[in-house]
Amino acid sequence: MLKTMKLGFIASFLFLFTALAHGCFDVYTIILNRPMTYPEHEAALSLGTEYTFTQMSVPEEDEVSFPARLYYGITEYFTAYAGGEFAGTRAPENYEYNSTDVGLFYNVYSGKLFSITPAAETHFIYKGGAPAYDISLIFTKPVNNWFVVLHPKLEVTAPEEGVNSVFGYHFGVFYNFGSHSSLGWGHEYFDKALTTSLFIGSFIGDRLFFQSEFIKGLTEQAQDYGFAASLKYVF
Repeated sequence: MLKTMKLGFIASFLFLFTALAHGCFDVYTIILNRPMTYPEHEAALSLGTEYTFTQMSVPEEDEVSFPARLYYGITEYFTAYAGGEFAGTRAPENYEYNSTDVGLFYNVYSGKLFSITPAAETHFIYKGGAPAYDISLIFTKPVNNWFVVLHPKLEVTAPEEGVNSVFGYHFGVFYNFGSHSSLGWGHEYFDKALTTSLFIGSFIGDRLFFQSEFIKGLTEQAQDYGFAASLKYVF
């Protein structure tokens, strides 16, 4: 009965948000020492926010987003997650539904040296704009309490004027304090924008997981500072 209710909830959520949202790093799976996939039949609902700004003197230009995501382990090696996002500038009248994303992650190899997980994602822009299609590989390597992630990806869009492709990657190094919390550093490069981040993740009891990220832009194409946080309920 419980499993049926869980599947029904997931189906309802996927109907509302027919997309896979992707984050920079999922510290929850890192603490579990997993290759970015969830345990079989495990689901997790994540609600979060991200705040970025360039100048303290112009707060009305600060950017804010509110993502919601649902993760589900279809098998031990195959994970899907879905999400939608509201985003805008600090002015309340500028908030609107921004995008819907869909994607799949499949762990094809797990060995003593490293693991490989291909990923395929599609990002739908709510108001205009061509969908973006991501193809990527996630390489993970646990070393004692350390966990290393390298995630190169290729994003392809097909607007009316032609096909565009952009290469980017995430790289992160994390230290797990037992099986309850993790501290990590990472950076992201995408379309000439380079950012670096400090990550903190920790369980709150058995079902709740909190993750926060402090962001610093390193190039002109990136916002100077930012903060992100999410609360995840596992069931």
